Amino acid sequence: MSVIDIPFESYELSVPQILDKIGADEVFKTLGYDSLARELNIKLLDLNHAPLEKRTNPGNEIFPEIFLPEIAGKSYIVSLPVLKAHSLAFVTGTLKNMMGFAPPSHYSGGGFWKKAFFHHRMQQSIIDLNRYLLPDLTLMDASVGLSKYHLGGPECDPRINRLLAGFG
Repeated sequence: MSVIDIPFESYELSVPQILDKIGADEVFKTLGYDSLARELNIKLLDLNHAPLEKRTNPGNEIFPEIFLPEIAGKSYIVSLPVLKAHSLAFVTGTLKNMMGFAPPSHYSGGGFWKKAFFHHRMQQSIIDLNRYLLPDLTLMDASVGLSKYHLGGPECDPRINRLLAGFG
């Protein structure tokens, strides 16, 4: 998931930290975002350490209040999920990608993964989170897809061979 914040005079690209043992700077470098940012004069931002704002929704079961990066409410959000089954939820897709905005300082839940708090009730956690934050544009890679498990396993057979897009 990426966030592009475009005030009139500057550009900012933000990518959540995607690996627990490697810092965002190393991920940016490995994926080539650091050199792209220099070339395009874009500032990179680790959402795990961005300034936060508290939001409330008393109707939510798990997250009647939540902390999210301030930039999320001021940005055009583009989500780039891949098609895959998930062992902890019925549906994830772009909705689960929004977990990238949840700061580990609040949602690690003492687990191994930095967003472990969500795993106890994954489906309801995704629902609650998306009541606060939705992507503006989604482009899902459904070219192959994983048919059984989100971390590996067999590919969809036959291959899906599609890109799915939505906006809202």
